[in-house]
Amino acid sequence: MEKPELYFGHPVNVYSTEAEQGLLEIVAREFPNHNILNPNQPYHQEGYKKYRELSIPKDVLEKSNLTDKRGMNYYFLEVLPGVQDGAFLSFEDGMFGAGVYGESEFIKEANGGQIYEIGIDSAGTGIYLAHMKLDKSRMLSVDETRERVYGDKKDDFAKKLDAALSSGILVNWLNA
Repeated sequence: MEKPELYFGHPVNVYSTEAEQGLLEIVAREFPNHNILNPNQPYHQEGYKKYRELSIPKDVLEKSNLTDKRGMNYYFLEVLPGVQDGAFLSFEDGMFGAGVYGESEFIKEANGGQIYEIGIDSAGTGIYLAHMKLDKSRMLSVDETRERVYGDKKDDFAKKLDAALSSGILVNWLNA
């Protein structure tokens, strides 16, 4: 029997870092009955780019769960429909980037899957996992997300993740 897929949603400023590799190892270890789907793959980046260039009529947007953030529609239309569950990385303050939050919402609401939150614990000395509850107050705006992943401090988050991963306390499961 084929394993179900678990999507690992995380901000692009963590892509191709040691932190990403450490988090992928944790996700694979904690969810051994799933195939882990990492969006940081060249074919996903090409799909995102292709969709970014598409023009979707406003009436179609209004009648669907699609977004005017066109690149993200690649994930909503081509990647996530077949995914059963997801683990989503929050920033150190517990907030989620707009795209990551949208992916978690899609898996929970459209697919009926289980969603989990992964992040840096409050002491900054380890990584936690918890069942994720959808709460729009924890979703950053697109502009706030862009500032965190492309702004002057874009590398700070990966460095904090590296420190938490190297602390020796790798995973605490929380009851959220």
